[in-house]
Amino acid sequence: MVTPNLKNDSAIQQTPLTFLSMLYISIMITSIVLGGKMIITHYGVVSAGSITCSLWFVLCDIITEIYGLKAAYKIFKFAMICELIFIMASTFVLYAPYPSWWHGQGSYDFVLGNLPRVYLSQLVATVIAWFLNTYLISQWKVWWRGGHFWFRSICSSGAGEAIFTLVSLTLIMWGRVSNNELYQMIILAGLWKLLTSTVCVIPATLIVFHLKKVEGLDVYDSNLNFKSFKQT
Repeated sequence: MVTPNLKNDSAIQQTPLTFLSMLYISIMITSIVLGGKMIITHYGVVSAGSITCSLWFVLCDIITEIYGLKAAYKIFKFAMICELIFIMASTFVLYAPYPSWWHGQGSYDFVLGNLPRVYLSQLVATVIAWFLNTYLISQWKVWWRGGHFWFRSICSSGAGEAIFTLVSLTLIMWGRVSNNELYQMIILAGLWKLLTSTVCVIPATLIVFHLKKVEGLDVYDSNLNFKSFKQT
């Protein structure tokens, strides 16, 4: 019987990135499911997906800062594929025949019925926001020689979140709420995401510092070329 040498297993050595990737996908799927849940606050209505979506931008910053833009792109690409598989599987099962004595179909229709529309609406917004966020934080890292992560994270996440909120909420909610309600939702969601990113930047900075030390990695995208993504 052969006992594997776990100490030399590269998969074990990549545990931090593996966990970050799994958390990354979990937050994306959670956000799209909660996108249709509305929460009323003292200042107006906000989508529950906006609460968790901010964490996705923070994770983008952490992964890009440590492992570089190419690694972040790979994770983003596979996460979008996983999210699409989840949407397809949910839609297929949702419209599968069910027995007449089962009365839970309406609840599933209400929660999962709009997932294809939400996914397609968020697709463009997600791609644009991801590229803007990761590009800014990676290029500012080069310009500032790796310093001021907290500031770079807040600014890059804020820019990405603004684009994502404007595009996704407009496409998802257009025609379903009044224009004034839509404007309020966009502003409130944007402010909430910015506040969450600002609060999360403290633990994010500590995580980045720790993982750089543990992993021995600190990738700089000095010669950025988006054509090279085709090879990843």
